[in-house]
Amino acid sequence: MHGNDGIDLRPAQRLIDRHLAHTEPYQVEIDSLQLLMLPGVFCPTYTKTSTFLAEHTQVEPGERVLDMFCGSGYQGLMAARRGASVLCVDWSAEAVSCATTNAERNGLADRVVVRQGDLFAPVSGQFDVIIANPPLLPITPSSMFETAVYDSALAHSNRFLEEVRDYLAPGGRAYFLASSAPKDQGLFDLGAEARNCGLEVRSVADRVLPYETYTVFKLQLPVGARVARR
Repeated sequence: MHGNDGIDLRPAQRLIDRHLAHTEPYQVEIDSLQLLMLPGVFCPTYTKTSTFLAEHTQVEPGERVLDMFCGSGYQGLMAARRGASVLCVDWSAEAVSCATTNAERNGLADRVVVRQGDLFAPVSGQFDVIIANPPLLPITPSSMFETAVYDSALAHSNRFLEEVRDYLAPGGRAYFLASSAPKDQGLFDLGAEARNCGLEVRSVADRVLPYETYTVFKLQLPVGARVARR
């Protein structure tokens, strides 16, 4: 099973099928967090990517953190547990409900705010850390849940790169998870796209799997760049 661009979709389809098997809420534990998952919300225990990103995201106590594409809220909850003040954002009403519930269940509701909206639309102010775990494959989704995995032409990743600089505080950084599959097909090169948007970019860590390599990238404004006021 391959997409029109030659990407092997079998691992993604197995992941989608595993999620679609759930018709009722269910509980999972990850990094000592107790998460209540709602059907239709991406589960961070079902792939290696969520913990991989969290392991390589540096957050200090007192920092202001934005968790974009928050889903269950896992990334934001990990940041809040480290002492950060967190804003979680997702376009999905189910994800917003899920993340809100999980902040309460884990005693972190005083540090976590959850908002529904399209990328930065519900966001104001600037952040020391911005975390992005977007849909990774440039395929047109055919269902609501598939929007957590597929993104036609990686439009949301492109828009994130175009807009993120306006929301980074001085000295701030963004951690962005990307797959090698789009680059291997000549479709999307995170490093090149980030530099085209005026960002400095470096690879923090790679996780090599048989079908693709995941990379956590660190994005920052160049030294001396003007920081937008929001």
